Amino acid sequence: MPPTPRDPKENPQRFSELFSILGYGDADTRVTESLRKLVEKILAVSEEGGSAKGQLVITLKVAADKKGRVGIATSCKVTQPELPIAGSALFASPDGRLQVSDPRQEKLPLRAVGGTPTPIRGARVHVDEDGVVLDDQKPDDPSKN
Repeated sequence: MPPTPRDPKENPQRFSELFSILGYGDADTRVTESLRKLVEKILAVSEEGGSAKGQLVITLKVAADKKGRVGIATSCKVTQPELPIAGSALFASPDGRLQVSDPRQEKLPLRAVGGTPTPIRGARVHVDEDGVVLDDQKPDDPSKN
């Protein structure tokens, strides 16, 4: 006796059941691996650049012939996030070259100055010889100790 066909409205075939047999299980395996790699990449990018997102699109192309045979072609497309590259603000020189400094800005003749730092009169913050910031006291004021 042939099996009784089930009513698809009352007991529909679950998508997960169908997907597991597509391409002899290869579709399920590939999509699972693609999702794992996508999540891995999203986590790596989010650690470096904040939030990250990607996309995994599964496409099923379904066709049937007159004899009731149904063919399903499966594809999977993954869009992975990219680590953002920081933007840059540059200046154009008169000849069109881009550079970091403004070519119209004059260069100041800065040079290193040696010697001991001189305290600023009236300063409320003082630094000792080790570079430690002292509160509102002068380093040589014994009454504040």
